[in-house]
Amino acid sequence: ESQIVKKGDDCIFTFDANIYGEHNMEDPTYWTDIQWFKDSVALIDGDRISGVQSSILTINNIKETDYSTKYRVRLSGDCDTIWSNEFAIYDEPKVLWWGASVDREGCIGDTIVNWNLCLSTVPGIELEYQWLIDGVPFEDREGVVYGSKNDTIIFILDTIFDFNFDSKFLCEVWPKGYYQNVDTFSIINLNFLKPPIILSDLEDTYTLEEDGLLLLGIQSGGSDTYVYWRKDDEDWFWYEDTLRLGQISLEQSGKYQAMVYNQCDTVFSNIAEVIVTKKSIISGIEDNSTNQEISIYPNPLTSNSTLTISPRTSGKVSVILADLLGNKLATVYDDMIQANRQKSINLNIDNIGLSSGTYYIIIQMDDKVETRQISVVR
Repeated sequence: ESQIVKKGDDCIFTFDANIYGEHNMEDPTYWTDIQWFKDSVALIDGDRISGVQSSILTINNIKETDYSTKYRVRLSGDCDTIWSNEFAIYDEPKVLWWGASVDREGCIGDTIVNWNLCLSTVPGIELEYQWLIDGVPFEDREGVVYGSKNDTIIFILDTIFDFNFDSKFLCEVWPKGYYQNVDTFSIINLNFLKPPIILSDLEDTYTLEEDGLLLLGIQSGGSDTYVYWRKDDEDWFWYEDTLRLGQISLEQSGKYQAMVYNQCDTVFSNIAEVIVTKKSIISGIEDNSTNQEISIYPNPLTSNSTLTISPRTSGKVSVILADLLGNKLATVYDDMIQANRQKSINLNIDNIGLSSGTYYIIIQMDDKVETRQISVVR
């Protein structure tokens, strides 16, 4: 019979045979023509091998070259020659694995099946298995995972499974009775896809003047998500978490909503009503430059022009740029100013983006309004 022998150990093989109804196990040389073979080559007695022409073969201090599956013994008598079955000397069994690491994706509720193809280097030796999550062994869980000690593992993805969404699954495999020869195979890099979620939602209402910039933003989470927006019942259009619409018109008033989705699920934001109002028109504008608290220099404007305000009282000051028809073009300043402290506000025409022409600067301090006519020459 075949034997499993560790390197450095000894092994002994023997056989019994009948010739003309006689046998003698007490005398290994009872039959005179016995020969042991390895790989069809006759063995020779030496320092480690003895008994090659007897019924007891001894091999001491087993080496790598001794391992083979093709040992036989030949017995020759006066009438016939017979051979034993082939037998083997095996090293301690190890695991042979066919496969490759795989990347698998799944959503909550999906079932994922993965299997191993492993064999023992010694025929007839069973293999034992233990699956690990991120290096930690785990057991079967009803309705969640099956096969934690088999070659095939079945996952039913569920949020009650206590591991990270991005997890690495390994399988330990060893020949039964030889755990010292355990090997670990990287089988599955399993990406549990996180369903989409809206972390920060839209407000109920947004109000802005026409020609302004509309910014609608949500904060979303999840794995590999896409964000789409729509207005009223129009088709969805792609954008990012933040929807930007410049120079918005009155016609763009309506109900806006975001949709966040991936292959796992789809979620919707709050519906926000956007109200676009007509741009403010300031009527009855005239230059009242007699107030020495306010000055603009130089005028016509250059890149270095400055509006200087020296109020006698503290209060909030708003500075608006308007055209000759009173249409508001921009808010230049809107903040508090301290009494008797000169405040200088830059009127860089390059930053404001004005073309050549005449404009008004409107300064509102509490209940008092001052206007200054300015010119731009390009």
